[in-house]
Amino acid sequence: MQKFFVVLMMILSSHLGLSQSNSDTSYIYAPNSFTPNNDGVNDVFRITADSIYDITMIIYNRAGANVYESSTLWWNGDSGTGFYCENGVYTWLLRYKNINGFYVEKRGHILLTR
Repeated sequence: MQKFFVVLMMILSSHLGLSQSNSDTSYIYAPNSFTPNNDGVNDVFRITADSIYDITMIIYNRAGANVYESSTLWWNGDSGTGFYCENGVYTWLLRYKNINGFYVEKRGHILLTR
């Protein structure tokens, strides 16, 4: 009975596209701060990654409100409506499909300082 349960869980996890903790070998690098003040230095928050596909990046403010969403790996501090976001700490969420075909989520924080 126990073997059947484990196999069923593996089939369901695979069918639903859920990632197993040891299946993600993707390289992800995200800086912890950026300064979008148009001086040409560190003006964009850019995540560097390899072997990831079907990307969605979401930026949340401290209140948990979604301030930016994109299928790219960069953010210039704009709210997506043409207004600049305020100085502060934001949370980024990266959803992607890895090379093994599993969907994965990574999170982190970014300090925006103008």
